[in-house]
Amino acid sequence: MKRFILTLILLLAICTAFFYTLSMPRGMGSIRAVDGVLDLTDTDFSRTRHNLDGDWEFYFGQLLQPTDFADGIVTSGEVIEVPGSWSSTGFPLYGYATYRLILLTNEQSIMMLLPHIPSASIVWINGEKAFQAGIVGEVTPQAIGGRNAFIPFYPVDGQVEIIVQASNYAWFSSGLNFSIEVGSPGPLLNDAIARRVLLGLFIGVLVAMFMYQLIMFFHRRREWVYFAFALYCIMTALRFAMESNGFLLLFGNYGHVERSIFQIIMALKVVGLVAFTHLVFEMHIGKVQRIVYAVSLGIPILTAIFLPFGTIDSRVIFIPLIPLMMIFISTLRSKRLHDNYYNYLYLIALGIFAIAQPIQRFTPIEQYLYMPAAAHNLFMVLAQFFMLSMSYAQAKEAQQELTRKTEFYRAMNHNMRTPLTIISTNIQTARRRPEEANELLGQSQEVIMEIARTIDAALEGDEEVRP
Repeated sequence: MKRFILTLILLLAICTAFFYTLSMPRGMGSIRAVDGVLDLTDTDFSRTRHNLDGDWEFYFGQLLQPTDFADGIVTSGEVIEVPGSWSSTGFPLYGYATYRLILLTNEQSIMMLLPHIPSASIVWINGEKAFQAGIVGEVTPQAIGGRNAFIPFYPVDGQVEIIVQASNYAWFSSGLNFSIEVGSPGPLLNDAIARRVLLGLFIGVLVAMFMYQLIMFFHRRREWVYFAFALYCIMTALRFAMESNGFLLLFGNYGHVERSIFQIIMALKVVGLVAFTHLVFEMHIGKVQRIVYAVSLGIPILTAIFLPFGTIDSRVIFIPLIPLMMIFISTLRSKRLHDNYYNYLYLIALGIFAIAQPIQRFTPIEQYLYMPAAAHNLFMVLAQFFMLSMSYAQAKEAQQELTRKTEFYRAMNHNMRTPLTIISTNIQTARRRPEEANELLGQSQEVIMEIARTIDAALEGDEEVRP
């Protein structure tokens, strides 16, 4: 019990440190934009970075460019809180809009970290187009955004005009849902490189575990629990490789194909998790469960393959939460749960994993996170690894115990066969030679006493008769 508690504390500490290092934002939010203006003239960017949070100018149903504002032809707009979805303020979920912010600063050069924008977007800085992801304004699967772009720019006369066009026809959140950060290029890039190195290390470990589990799968007579864990590891590695923009740079950012691949990966992750849980706890899958698993895991995969991403509700990616909750309940009721404490560790990880998915998507929590799912995925991988390690150790111990018993019975067989042969011979001789019966019976009695001592020694664990 003490070892389990120490292990749990250690894993929670590792995952908390991982979460803070990789996921938590570095920007400060004490100064906020008011009526579309953010005054950072007194901010020293050499040591700090700042979020562009607060009230931005907002023009729903209009795709405005810098020239529209410079020429004074812009119709009246309003202000909206950033970060946040425009649908949460009463505007339609699907549509397009323009954001505008005036940044006041004394810095000569600044870099912007543009986080995940689910919507398609175009960013202008001081009249120049600085970034584009997807096709803004069109109702197509290509109207999808990007993630983690670094944009350097230079203030003009202490002022920066930031204009963002955004359109959404695929996601359940619209517009600028994440905090945009600004700071000096050096610290901003160094921090980003450190985060990506850490994430790359995590992905590399996942790939290595995938390969190791496959080897174990083929080596241990194709035990499917190793294959299920391998599937979960490689799907998790691919998921974070895509979310970190590593793969997306090859495609130029999110598009229909990449989104479909991402949706399939998320579903296959749950397939691996469901299979692992049922195999390791030796739980039977009933007919109703099979139907629910097939439907809830098949829908995201089939829709990703056969339907354009922009034509379906993006909430379909959360349908696999149904089997997640099902295996959590099944694990909670499993008789194998109480076999060892590390099964409880897996149950905790499974509960955190199932709860964290909807929390990080349907609340404002995600807008403050760089890589929101990394920590609980790490916890899940470690919990699975501990379970398999414990299972392997128990199997090895059982094999060793079986070997000891086999050798013990062989030794007992040898120790018993010889005296029994002597007794049998003495009985046969006594029948033929009655005059020697007393002597032969005495010898037999000594042999019987020796057998009794051997049995007593075996029961007491005497090493002379044990292997």
